[in-house]
Amino acid sequence: MPADSPVVVAAKGVCETFASHRGTDRVTAVSDAEFQVRKGTRLGIVGESGSGKTTLVRILAGLTPPDTGSVGIVGEPVVHHRRGAGQAGTRGPRSARSSANRCGATSAVRRRSAPAEPRSCWR
Repeated sequence: MPADSPVVVAAKGVCETFASHRGTDRVTAVSDAEFQVRKGTRLGIVGESGSGKTTLVRILAGLTPPDTGSVGIVGEPVVHHRRGAGQAGTRGPRSARSSANRCGATSAVRRRSAPAEPRSCWR
């Protein structure tokens, strides 16, 4: 793919910290992550156990809001919702699940039938 292919996933200045097990310190899970994935390319996230791979993917999927920074999928910002009482498992309509639905990625799972006809994500 040429370098001018559209950006489909982007992260800029993403940081996330958690309270330590003792609760007295903060532990950095993701520190200033910044990247772009262009149409037709792939990105691998590799690291040791506890290096923040899952945290970064949860941020990209809209499941965990970052402390700082932003992420976008197919040109739209990912909306992050903090889970509160009565909201377990709920996400907004513009979450990563919506992005996957636009691509037909979850159609077969949702209907539990034959796979959906391919649709283009890049209209």
